[in-house]
Amino acid sequence: MTADSAREMYHQNYDLLEGGICMLSADGAERVIFASGPAAGLYECDSEKEFLALISSRFQNMMVPEDYKPVAEIANPDTGRFHLTYHYLTRQKHFRKAEAVGSLRDTAFGRVYLV
Repeated sequence: MTADSAREMYHQNYDLLEGGICMLSADGAERVIFASGPAAGLYECDSEKEFLALISSRFQNMMVPEDYKPVAEIANPDTGRFHLTYHYLTRQKHFRKAEAVGSLRDTAFGRVYLV
């Protein structure tokens, strides 16, 4: 499966969820490699592409600096699961608060944190 066909398949499924889904590379770089339409919408973006541009495809840029902690530091070392609360600015500069849960998973994009 190519990355493009995986992306299309994930959008068909994850765009149905209201809260939104992001996939972060689990290689320490924490690149956002996939974001569902509803996840982009939380940031007042019209598409995944616009959202990734807004945050420069970096998990750290999804929130205000004082709320950032590396996922590897907050994920349970045995299960890979975590919970986080953070504040963020939307594309229109609205200040919002989010809560998220995540887990370490194997996907078509490789090993990722699913948030």
